[in-house]
Amino acid sequence: MDPNDRVFAPGERETFDFRLREVDESLAAGDQENAAHALRLLVTHAERVIRRLSPDEDPMPVFVIKGKDRLAPGVVNAYRSLCTLNGLDEQATQVDLARQEIIDWQQRHPDLVKTPDHPHVPVRP
Repeated sequence: MDPNDRVFAPGERETFDFRLREVDESLAAGDQENAAHALRLLVTHAERVIRRLSPDEDPMPVFVIKGKDRLAPGVVNAYRSLCTLNGLDEQATQVDLARQEIIDWQQRHPDLVKTPDHPHVPVRP
């Protein structure tokens, strides 16, 4: 028995190989945006495999707000305010720096900034 058969369900190994090739080819062509997209898909796929292999674990939820989200600066600012209210001044300072990075990026890339358009936020099964 191939050791990979104990890790990957049918078709999963091929998906990993495909995504890795896509990353390599994109980087070789200088297409960092597509390489990053392929890496994100690879990570998502890997997380599914990890959840399947460790069903007893209770994975910590993660909520990601991308810098291209028009609402991101306000959301990050609200979190900074909560940090301040809870006496987490150093954390608030760091969060404010992140908020400013988002604002600066959005100003440099107004064509990439958008209002969220997906019907729901994906939830892990």
